Amino acid sequence: MAQSAAEGSRRLAKLLTAQRAALAPSLRDGIEHARYELEALSESVSLISTYNLPPRQAISLAVMLRAAADQTIARLRRIENAV
Repeated sequence: MAQSAAEGSRRLAKLLTAQRAALAPSLRDGIEHARYELEALSESVSLISTYNLPPRQAISLAVMLRAAADQTIARLRRIENAV
């Protein structure tokens, strides 16, 4: 998940670099927000896998990350529909 989120963030950064002038401001802001969310997800998942957390904490963090990932997916779907 960490690698996929990081790759998604890189791809959105490339899109913003290549198409910044052609994108409507609200769409550009949505893409930037999704990029930051993916970057944060990637780093968070990496931290969880790096540290030996007690099962209860790991489950709590996984649930929160799942909710954040769901929100990011919904944002990306709205962006996709707008394009």
